[in-house]
Amino acid sequence: MKPIGGYALTQGSRVSMGLTHPPLSTDLTKIIDHTNVIKPDSITVNRGVNTRFFYNEVAFSYAYDVIKGTYNKSYTVIDEDGIKRLGDQVATLNIDVQGLPDSPASVTILKQRAQRILLRYRYSAEVVKVQTKFGTGHTIDAGDIVVLSDRKINNLEVPLLKITNTETGKRGIYDRVMEVQERSIKLSDGNTSLTLLSNLGFSFTDRYAVIAPSSVIDNVTDPNTFRVRPSFGARYGQDEFLKWKNYENLKIRVHSPDYTRDAQAVFTLDQSNQMIFHVVPTLPFTPQIGDIVELAPYDETSSNSQKIVKSQFTYLSYTGTVVTGLSNNVFSLQSGEGANYIPGNIIYVQSPNGDSRLSPDVKILSIIGDLVTIGAINATSAADLGFVPVTGDYMKLGGFRDGGQSYRYV
Repeated sequence: MKPIGGYALTQGSRVSMGLTHPPLSTDLTKIIDHTNVIKPDSITVNRGVNTRFFYNEVAFSYAYDVIKGTYNKSYTVIDEDGIKRLGDQVATLNIDVQGLPDSPASVTILKQRAQRILLRYRYSAEVVKVQTKFGTGHTIDAGDIVVLSDRKINNLEVPLLKITNTETGKRGIYDRVMEVQERSIKLSDGNTSLTLLSNLGFSFTDRYAVIAPSSVIDNVTDPNTFRVRPSFGARYGQDEFLKWKNYENLKIRVHSPDYTRDAQAVFTLDQSNQMIFHVVPTLPFTPQIGDIVELAPYDETSSNSQKIVKSQFTYLSYTGTVVTGLSNNVFSLQSGEGANYIPGNIIYVQSPNGDSRLSPDVKILSIIGDLVTIGAINATSAADLGFVPVTGDYMKLGGFRDGGQSYRYV
């Protein structure tokens, strides 16, 4: 399984397989928080260079000779930036690949596999062990994705579980998507123990997520109250509210199909009929049957604002348009577009069709007005675009002004 970035999983009485890729939540993802965690004082967080979740070098042996029983070629991918950041601490993952011949195509495949592994493990992946109530844990299995959250009180960043955050050095893990590595149930009381592997590593230069939920309004009481109907595949049938239950007290967007009516508000679900939404403040218009409810646009005011939805659902980032290319590292954008970006975020530049010019990923070093200067992301990545951009080229990705990176296609 190693050559394809896979690993063994045990699910119930079955042997299964997981793949090294960014953890992606779905509309069935469980939220692990203070409402279903037991014994919060027993939560443990482990992250170190002496675990099986730390590798910053991948060494492949390939081009297997079936007669001699030996490998004729080797290929090593080293994350020099990761090694430097961890004080020259090196951990090598050795992988034997019998199915790849001696060819340039094989090297391309090995690079891709190594990149996925290094993204997750180069800075040592974080492992969190928690115990949950049976009602939550019995429906979760190894390989599933959950969101671990220290819930906020009235949108303040107050950690309730007080989990150690190895990114910040403080207490509080806010809405982090994690993969379940192990699950066990204690038969005497039904409590469930979960071992969770963090998505740290995948989130340093980009993010991965799925499309956010939306519903259609089918009854309106007033500008503050409306009911939704089973919508867009009607996966939940008459329980359409299950799309929204985990996100109460967050901002939603209510708009007409043509966006002539469009506003944001914080919502709660009615206690007697959870298909009914209550919103505050009062919308500036009365919604109509057929209007659409969806999550509010990306909030760039703070990295922790609406973070539970930022961690699970995708948003489009800006596309800048090049006016003048000055060099392989410096170019200007259309007037006012520079304000959409901050230094440190990742971008690439391409021609309008994406065929004639397509740069590698690079990092924004500085933005002065609309003048952008770029450089290498790390010691092993490209130092420039590889060409001088021309008028009309696009600058893609770029992240958001709260410091969050852009969402990628897997």
